[in-house]
Amino acid sequence: IEFARKYKGHSDAPFALFMAGNCLVRQKDYLAAMECLAQLLRDYPDSSIIPRVRFMQADILSFLGRFSEAIVVYDELITKYPASELVFDAWGRKGDCQFTLGTDNSARYVESMESYRVIVQSSKTSIDKIMQAQYKIGKCMEKLNRTEEAFEHYYRNCIIKYADFLKQNPRRNSSFDVWFARSIISAAEIKEKEQNWKAAVAILERLSESDIVFAQEAKEKIKHIKERHPEFFITE
Repeated sequence: IEFARKYKGHSDAPFALFMAGNCLVRQKDYLAAMECLAQLLRDYPDSSIIPRVRFMQADILSFLGRFSEAIVVYDELITKYPASELVFDAWGRKGDCQFTLGTDNSARYVESMESYRVIVQSSKTSIDKIMQAQYKIGKCMEKLNRTEEAFEHYYRNCIIKYADFLKQNPRRNSSFDVWFARSIISAAEIKEKEQNWKAAVAILERLSESDIVFAQEAKEKIKHIKERHPEFFITE
């Protein structure tokens, strides 16, 4: 901040203010961070880092629980800076805000799905972000009590669709594994609620037999189900 004040107009001043704002966010001093970023916008409205500034401001609003305001800022970034590398991240964060607002208004879950689908349908984003969006679409369906549809979504669009990718890419991003595993666990939990223990185990075995770090968790879940419901797993 001191550099930006002392050398106002310097080519590095916008980045100095941005980094100062970033440090304040890490310290959870959100109001001071917003003031710092607001100064950057006032003094350097044409800076190339403005999309990053707006993204950070939207994140801060969401940290403060001001989700509707955050959505407005994410929308501005998406609309004004369509070529920014942050666009699909903005769609994802927008979807997260809409999902949170769904607690008071279920229509928000539908809006959230629409935001996540923009990511899923894009050819310009990474597969781990697509997997994350697919998982969250399923969660929206569950919140809307569209349980059967949610299960089909997890099974077809997450588990089956990316099973081959899992095998063929041993050095994949670990983030992919997280969302793939969560999709399997969510699908299995639906079957557990239906008391369809065999189906739950069959789904969990896709995780327990994989090289994902969550395989052990799946094995423990399978063991727990079989111990509680042994009559469904008696071998002929």
